[in-house]
Amino acid sequence: MSSSSLGAMGSLLGKLCSLLVSPEDQLPEPLQLQKDKLELLKLDLEEINKFLVNLSWMEAPNMMVKHWMNEVRDLSYDIEDYIDKTMHSDPNTDEVSSSAVDELSSLVKKAKDAHERHNRYDLGRWATDPRFVVDGQGCIPRLNGEATELVGIGDSKAQLIKQLSIDVERRLVVSIHGPVGVGKTTLAKEVYRQIGGQFQCRAFVRSSKMPDTRRLLRSMIFQVQRNQRPPQGLTVQDLIDHLRKLLQQKRYLIVIDGLWETTSWDIASSAFPEDTHCSRVLVTTDIQEVALECCDYQSDGIFTMEPLSRNDTRELLLNRVFGSNHECSEQLKEVSEEIINKCCGFPLATLCIARVLASEPDNSELWHHIKESLSCDIRNNLTSEDMLRGIIRLSYNSLAHHLKTCLLYFHMYPEGYMFFKSDLVKQWAAEGFIGAVDGKDTSEIAVLF
Repeated sequence: MSSSSLGAMGSLLGKLCSLLVSPEDQLPEPLQLQKDKLELLKLDLEEINKFLVNLSWMEAPNMMVKHWMNEVRDLSYDIEDYIDKTMHSDPNTDEVSSSAVDELSSLVKKAKDAHERHNRYDLGRWATDPRFVVDGQGCIPRLNGEATELVGIGDSKAQLIKQLSIDVERRLVVSIHGPVGVGKTTLAKEVYRQIGGQFQCRAFVRSSKMPDTRRLLRSMIFQVQRNQRPPQGLTVQDLIDHLRKLLQQKRYLIVIDGLWETTSWDIASSAFPEDTHCSRVLVTTDIQEVALECCDYQSDGIFTMEPLSRNDTRELLLNRVFGSNHECSEQLKEVSEEIINKCCGFPLATLCIARVLASEPDNSELWHHIKESLSCDIRNNLTSEDMLRGIIRLSYNSLAHHLKTCLLYFHMYPEGYMFFKSDLVKQWAAEGFIGAVDGKDTSEIAVLF
């Protein structure tokens, strides 16, 4: 996926344009003397950016294309770093000025070489695969239907709430088990939302593949204390003791979402008092052994999630593409049924495909493109998890370039890291990933995310 990012090209070209129209007395000396080189650099980068955009639509670029794309992306970061460093440097010595001049000359040469290599190796011949892209420059297109209009989850929610409400005063643990993308997290959130108010203390925390018990415990304490962070530097045992003290003699509801291994459970569960206040713990997991461990190997403590029925999958897809009063045209009915069949009843897969189709709901060519892409995966005898991964990739590849770059920015954070959406959007804006569009400034565009 890294080759799909355009690197710093967007913000870099903007900075070069600003430098070229700035009065010379406002520029550092190295840039004042080399405006002609900046102009050449801008021309080469504009062409390189066009090449990069065209090649980024390829779903599976070959190694030569990948190498060139990665190289020019890295070059864009080097040039942007050079401009930022030069603009904020203190040019007190001739040595600094001379070094900056030499570095700019080297960067100009690298850009020219990259431009020539693209033409020499005729890399453009690979960018011939027609692609469908989400239209619009603002944000990800909105799906039709409200987020609260959940399909096919009503019965499961009622059954799970009934299971959690049985007349047992001791602490009760229930595991939601099922394959990736079947809707375990959505179900847990809905149950938490509906019954959470019945408990004195509650927390909904997300686990990760890389065990981090300290983060998990701190997150529980933060929520149980009503958004008051625990002191820094506490050991795992300190955090266990602190959480146990907070929960003692209280009726609590704790949800641990996406548990991958039993070690975190063994440690975290030691902080949950065994009392007679009808407390409840809900765990979601893809792994049956983890589900059993959490429930002390009592199979009646496992709630198994099943894929959606065909009718529910159809309703979910069409509702989100066309709205609640959906009317799929006769032209699209047959192809829509094939797409519904290939979603295998997984809500995540269905919603990913719906997001792509919602951008152009009446474009039959797009519907057939999606169907053929899914048919190819089935012909390759992929597992349901591989199918789901392919559908998510298809959804990602259909995004506009700046949205891909925004999503790739998540790689800056370790898995399981919690951050505020507002902070993330500010970082996107600062990096130049969000720009002014149609008379709206960056802050107005950022609100749409």
